[in-house]
Amino acid sequence: MDEFEVDFMDLIYTKNKQRDKRVIQYILEKFIGQNINGLPIDYNSASIEHLLAQSKGSEEIVGSIGNLILVDKRTNSEELKDYDFLKKIEILKGKNYPLDDHLLNATQWTEKEIKERGKAMSHKAYNEIWNL
Repeated sequence: MDEFEVDFMDLIYTKNKQRDKRVIQYILEKFIGQNINGLPIDYNSASIEHLLAQSKGSEEIVGSIGNLILVDKRTNSEELKDYDFLKKIEILKGKNYPLDDHLLNATQWTEKEIKERGKAMSHKAYNEIWNL
């Protein structure tokens, strides 16, 4: 598990670091499942959203898996924009996106919260999604 967590936490996606994009998109798809609230998801039109905007922190934090969520392209570009974390969560809740407890319970979104969510995601991936 320790090696898996380290490798999982090392996945990065930003506009400058795109090597892990396909793997991250695949992982985020697995976390959502096949549908949201009974509606099928078109993963071809999904895009990766940085909850802490790329302009607001280091690539290692902003691009880490704990800061990423999969949304439809229109929501990403037209609604979430570069809003702060709490505004983005408010918008995503209003659109009934499936948000994990880390996102729902956060009152701020800093490196600490991003790392905690990333670790929790790695444990869920290891123990539930892929059951390694």
